[in-house]
Amino acid sequence: MSSSASESDQPVAGHIILGTPKSHVPRSVAFPHFLAESLRVECATTRPEDLVFGSGVDRPATPTHTDGWSAGARKRCVHAERTFPARLALHDLRHTAAMTLDTSADLFEDDPHAVADALDHAGTAAVAVRTQT
Repeated sequence: MSSSASESDQPVAGHIILGTPKSHVPRSVAFPHFLAESLRVECATTRPEDLVFGSGVDRPATPTHTDGWSAGARKRCVHAERTFPARLALHDLRHTAAMTLDTSADLFEDDPHAVADALDHAGTAAVAVRTQT
């Protein structure tokens, strides 16, 4: 499953600004099937010009290192695993993800949807484990 990305929200001076993707070229982005139904439900009452996340009109605030959902998630991770880096920032994760994709790109170069399929498998398995507990 894939979606077209022709616009991109960019954090600028603490605000989210609409712009083009980094390459300035629209692209197709593969995503796992297990997210499709949730996305369909989320978008069922929206107009094409509405935002999917946030209020539908206003862009969500950019989380900082000390507040927002990312700070809470990081605190929970540190509490669950004392070796988790307490000062980890979202930007650090972005670079880690980019390097992982760059390193493993050769594994998926003939099938761009293989990454989405692998994420779908992992996400479906994670949901199954969570519902069993």
